[in-house]
Amino acid sequence: MLMTDSTVSEILARGEVSRMQSALDELIAWSNKTKEMILGSLSKQRPSLILDHNVEQVSSYKPLGITINNSLKWDDHITAVQDS
Repeated sequence: MLMTDSTVSEILARGEVSRMQSALDELIAWSNKTKEMILGSLSKQRPSLILDHNVEQVSSYKPLGITINNSLKWDDHITAVQDS
């Protein structure tokens, strides 16, 4: 399992207006781009939730230019390279 933590903080001078809500809105917008890929026989389980929204489950993913799929086979990568 890979999880990352995010911390949002700000220091305000007396009388300065907080921009925290704007930062949190951006963080929530970013989380809507989150996808999950489950490897192996658990791939049929229901999606994870972020703020009551389903995280999109994908069967393949392309980090750093290499396509991997949930069965850890090269088929999707080879097809993508051949099609390019």
